Amino acid sequence: MKDKTIIIIIPGFGESVENSTYSTIKKEIGGLGYNVVFHQPKWKRNTIKKWLSDFKEFLKKFEKVNPTILGFSFGAYIAIISAKDFKFSKIILCSLSPYFKDDIKNLPPAVYKILGQKRIEDFKNYDFPKNLGVPTIFLVGDKDINIVIQRSVSAYKKYKGDRKIIKIKGAEHDLNNKNYIDEIKKALSS
Repeated sequence: MKDKTIIIIIPGFGESVENSTYSTIKKEIGGLGYNVVFHQPKWKRNTIKKWLSDFKEFLKKFEKVNPTILGFSFGAYIAIISAKDFKFSKIILCSLSPYFKDDIKNLPPAVYKILGQKRIEDFKNYDFPKNLGVPTIFLVGDKDINIVIQRSVSAYKKYKGDRKIIKIKGAEHDLNNKNYIDEIKKALSS
């Protein structure tokens, strides 16, 4: 199998690759000639350290190829952090989660209730990686959560190298949007 035909997709926090959204994405991306592979994080009772460790173990199957990686929200977070240790041919970050070390001070109190103190403390160990040498596309809906839009724009500006940012018209924090899926397909075709 050719390197660029493999794409690994990581869903967002609490989502399952069994959701209809990911079936649609698999069908759409598969139609472009990609072999779509999903990684399902074990979201419950785990922190980013565990999610990263599990993903690195999963990636051992792909050591001889340089797949494309696509992550949504926390999946995007896992993807970009993992790119420090694994060679991808392209990274597509969809609605990148705003939980890097320098984001924590700006989080609203409700986030602590949703994610828990243990996870928030673990996030403090991770800076946004700026120098990966991998083409990276930042996708974010123009109706996404404000802190997610800010994180995506800030990350784009800080990232060194080949990069592009696309604000998707009419898209919220949800991949199940035709405009979002169309932009993913364009990103994979370029």
